[in-house]
Amino acid sequence: MDKANNTPAISVIVPVFGVEQYIERCVRSLMEQTIDNIEYIFVDDATPDRSVEILKNTIADYPGRLPYVKILHQPENRGVACARNRGLAESNGNYIYYCDSDDYLSRQMLESLYAEAVKRNLDIVWCNFYFDDGNTLIEENTAECYNDKIQMLKSYISHGWNVIWNTICKKELYIANNIQSRTDISFCEDYEIMVRLLTCASTWGKVDKALYYYNCTNNNSIVRRSLSKSRIRKTVDDEVVACQSIYDFMAVKGIRNELSEELSWRNLKAKRGLLYPLIDKQRYVSLWPEANKYIGTVPFCSKIDLIYLRLACHSWGFPVIKICNHIRSLLN
Repeated sequence: MDKANNTPAISVIVPVFGVEQYIERCVRSLMEQTIDNIEYIFVDDATPDRSVEILKNTIADYPGRLPYVKILHQPENRGVACARNRGLAESNGNYIYYCDSDDYLSRQMLESLYAEAVKRNLDIVWCNFYFDDGNTLIEENTAECYNDKIQMLKSYISHGWNVIWNTICKKELYIANNIQSRTDISFCEDYEIMVRLLTCASTWGKVDKALYYYNCTNNNSIVRRSLSKSRIRKTVDDEVVACQSIYDFMAVKGIRNELSEELSWRNLKAKRGLLYPLIDKQRYVSLWPEANKYIGTVPFCSKIDLIYLRLACHSWGFPVIKICNHIRSLLN
């Protein structure tokens, strides 16, 4: 803790649900961080398995950390966003860090991010990360930093991975701007909150090292599990909601026009989900029609996505898309 005012440098907030296979590794990586003044807040999101039992047993191996650990219990499963918001409300640290309980950290991660934040008085600091498939590690270089706010937002929005678990952010930024995780979406929620935080930040920076390990082996993750049609539709709806939220937010901030191309890329990425496996023609046509002029430059859609997006720009395109979807379903 800060010896002057007993304030933790960082509050680590970890939602816990259905991760009994992975939580011990995650907790050990957090307990063994090289920075001392950390507050740990684990939020049991009514997990049905042994995750909390394993959590408690693992924490017991680190008696020096015990005084700085809280385990909160949700009365029912409410999702990651609610768990994060509960942890934020209970936190005391100068910086907030959200960790996913099936992933793990380099021992130096939080010290590296905090040292950079203190040295340059930064509101937000992030790092690169690894994809871990159990056999190999693949490094992902996250968005590059620019001093200019608009250029920074262009870089961040147009990057394929906008995540919160590689980032520390001043708690004051959340409080002063009334920013919380949206509880009505469970996909693209990191993109939605991170862009809002970055837009409100005065200073930001990056530690150009991969210090977080993203677990690609957890089949229960919403990003990685096999999805039913209803769940696919939910992820599509969530991405549309997240993109609309940011689109409206940038209008309120008066900078949407300056970011029109990058925001259109994200909106097109969201709209593509309406084209397959289920077509919602009316909704597709009504959503962000002004984005269609940027189809030729969008950087993170596949060739198939772009073909579908271009087809949808023509009145005869939707019957063709429906035929293509039918053929794909037969092949699958």
